[in-house]
Amino acid sequence: MYTSMHRALGRAPSELTYELLEACVAARVPESASLDWKQKLPFDESEGRWQDEWAKDVAAMANSGGGCIVYGVAEGSTDDDGSQVAMRLVDVGPFDRDDVEKRLRQSAAAQVHPPVARLQLVPVMSPDGSRRALVVRVPDSPDVPHLLRVGKEAFKAPYRYGPLTEWMTDRALEDAYRRRFRRGAALEELLEHRYAAAERQARHLFHQGPTWFVGAGVPVDAQPELELTHKEAADRLLATHDLYREIRAAAVDDFIILPDVNTVPGLRRLTAGDGDRDGFQSDLHFDGSVTLVEQLRKPEVNGFAGLAAPTDELESSVLRLVASIAAAARATGDRSTYAVRVGIAWTQPAGTPLHLARPHPMLTNTYRIEGRPLYEVETSTREVRADDDVAGLRAAARSLALDLLRQGGLAATTFLRDEA
Repeated sequence: MYTSMHRALGRAPSELTYELLEACVAARVPESASLDWKQKLPFDESEGRWQDEWAKDVAAMANSGGGCIVYGVAEGSTDDDGSQVAMRLVDVGPFDRDDVEKRLRQSAAAQVHPPVARLQLVPVMSPDGSRRALVVRVPDSPDVPHLLRVGKEAFKAPYRYGPLTEWMTDRALEDAYRRRFRRGAALEELLEHRYAAAERQARHLFHQGPTWFVGAGVPVDAQPELELTHKEAADRLLATHDLYREIRAAAVDDFIILPDVNTVPGLRRLTAGDGDRDGFQSDLHFDGSVTLVEQLRKPEVNGFAGLAAPTDELESSVLRLVASIAAAARATGDRSTYAVRVGIAWTQPAGTPLHLARPHPMLTNTYRIEGRPLYEVETSTREVRADDDVAGLRAAARSLALDLLRQGGLAATTFLRDEA
């Protein structure tokens, strides 16, 4: 996880801990557009109508690129420039995490328009359990500007001006809406660029096999690039391996991307696998993007000599991409939602169609053709919550796989189910 506190301290991504807050106090880290120190929890009854102030804090942070609101840190002025810095840690008292999360999420959803999605509430505690704090991570929202109702008729948009909260002018609102639409276009452009590059790579590998899975995922919330080391890339491959096994609940030997696969450097990315040697290639980009091309082996179908793709391997490839994306997001904690695109690339001499082949229910290692022939496959694009639980990740992979299978007339997946 990488936050504005890590950035202020010059630290690498890590879990949120009480020690991190202690380090901020020791370093007298100042408040900023992406960091707000608070002494008490937002719903302290002595603060009056806390919902208004809480909603304003969340909307302002979301409208300013995201950041952290930290409850349990008292701020004060320095002698140098009068800026508010972290002065001391304060115990916010005992609280029920589920109750706090419910109250804060409901209040923000009711008062901020459009609601700020993907708020993260992280309780932290001192090692001896005597002091507690709450960190609220506000995402860099793609839906800026977020508005608040002020009075009976007016809507206004707060934003962070350094450590201060101000209201956007009409011109600033106009610019914010313009950036929202441009951001959506930029996300689509990046996703198309990543997918097209992966598809070109697959076509370079047709000599290895006629049919390849192609997939790409890019983070919806753009973050600064974090250069990966080979060890970090290896850790992600291991996490991908473990997530895949957990989601599928399958044997290790059906998984192609093994933890000991070496990575080689590329242009602002590290590449795992070699398409010619390993039958797959996965690129881990420094901006959080992930691409995967993987060969779909020719299935054994009795009495059939045409071009076919095995549905179980296609589903495995989709699941592998989703697991790779989840591993990439969990490594930093900042890229929780991805736009994901999947498709199939294949050679099509003289208009020869692609058929889908399911495992034969009675014969081992044998398939049978089902559905209708495919002369082209449209790509499928969906948003995937990379920080979702196993059931959510399985459901996301199933939806993406079904989008491909249904084009061939198949209404159900082979092994991907809502429940394992």
